[in-house]
Amino acid sequence: MKKILLISLISINLLASKQTLIDIEPAKVFYVNFEKENCNDKCLRTLLQNGLYISYLARFDSNDETLNKIYKKLINGIDYLDELNVLDNKTTMNDNIKIAIIIPEKVIKSYSQNIISPVIAYLISKKQNVYVKTYFTQDENEQNIEPIIDELNNYSLIITGYQNDGIRILNKYINNIPVFNPLAKANNFENISSNYTFGSIDYNEQVAQLLNIANEKIAVFKDNSKLANDISNKISNQTNISYERTIDSKNLNVNSVISGSLNNSSIFFNIPLIKTTLVATQIRALGIRPRMYLSTQINYHPMFLNLSQENERSMFYFANSIGEINDNIEYLNDILGQKIAYNWIAYSTSVGLDYYYNKLYSKEENRLFKDDFLGNSIHFNVRIMNSKNSKFSEQ
Repeated sequence: MKKILLISLISINLLASKQTLIDIEPAKVFYVNFEKENCNDKCLRTLLQNGLYISYLARFDSNDETLNKIYKKLINGIDYLDELNVLDNKTTMNDNIKIAIIIPEKVIKSYSQNIISPVIAYLISKKQNVYVKTYFTQDENEQNIEPIIDELNNYSLIITGYQNDGIRILNKYINNIPVFNPLAKANNFENISSNYTFGSIDYNEQVAQLLNIANEKIAVFKDNSKLANDISNKISNQTNISYERTIDSKNLNVNSVISGSLNNSSIFFNIPLIKTTLVATQIRALGIRPRMYLSTQINYHPMFLNLSQENERSMFYFANSIGEINDNIEYLNDILGQKIAYNWIAYSTSVGLDYYYNKLYSKEENRLFKDDFLGNSIHFNVRIMNSKNSKFSEQ
């Protein structure tokens, strides 16, 4: 059996709205196998026909024009089947599985990749010739969305990164095709059609779960971001805050916001990870002894284990809405540059696609994720994670 070890990561790159292909050198690869042969053009065609697209990307080494076109389209996350069907008349596409991805890349920026890559990873795991096309609309203006509406009506599933006006515009034109949005919240939209579903995590529930383990003396550190203010408001709606300070994003001198009144308090960190660990370190240096440190999903990241001090980690408790992940899905996402176990957008995208793939195309197969929809939103089980012994574990 041939085992492939990738040296370079294969990443989905953001494109301009015209979908111009970027020119990427083939990934370098070592083979540990019983045969000493490289994968020639015939071998590459076989990989494509068997749906082994990651192996195709990893082992690619060809001057064939058609194979090069397919390589560039796969690496960019856009459809490639026009070229693929030229290879062999035995290669067929499941006409029922047609998925559109709509990305306002100037609005959601790096989040674009958090949606595109998990979709590709999931579909690769199914080993079927699925028709997928990514539409880049730059923003959520109707003038950029309207030209693609006719095409969108030919798909059986739409996944989009629209957060505001884009959803309302789509709702005017598309009412009989499932539209899934992993970024937005359902309660942000009124009079939305029943074919629209959403996958944003519930910070209100995360706060509630954290308050269950906190004492009554609640402190909050936040910055001026919309998300930080939103989470802080959710805390104040559920309990009394005895101490709250706003930390300027550009100010690294945090001593002015730290007080002895933080002793025996449960402190919420609604600030970025680096600033969180900096404040925690300064609290300890000043001899202040809080009861515990609390954070929602925003700071649940493996980098925390590297940035934090060992004697502080056990004090941190994180609310985490990311559940169990299929090993193959995690592996494929990792190859495409997504740490799905710590990226809730990538996880939500995968859960939503898993639900619809099972519902629309493969009812006889078991789903890969346990999370399900409650109404028109995914309901994620919130787990409280602690970082004792230099790793995250559920409490």
